[in-house]
Amino acid sequence: MNALTRQFRYILAAAREGSITAAAEAESISASSVLSAIEKFESQYQTQIFVRRRSKGLRVTVTGERVIAQIRHLLDEIDAFDS
Repeated sequence: MNALTRQFRYILAAAREGSITAAAEAESISASSVLSAIEKFESQYQTQIFVRRRSKGLRVTVTGERVIAQIRHLLDEIDAFDS
């Protein structure tokens, strides 16, 4: 799996699980890897996809909903191509 695909999968896990810690557990990786993927994406594309709520997890922003839908579509296409 290449770095961009990995980054996308971590972002989707965070959206699905609602927290960085839960996403890390679901993907069997460190929480810092999930956080890094999110921060790198948000910085590179100058957009906020999650609002971090201390002790309450993540909330997807309106922009984040669109981004996550696009990421999900791209990963579906990658998975179809790889099969």
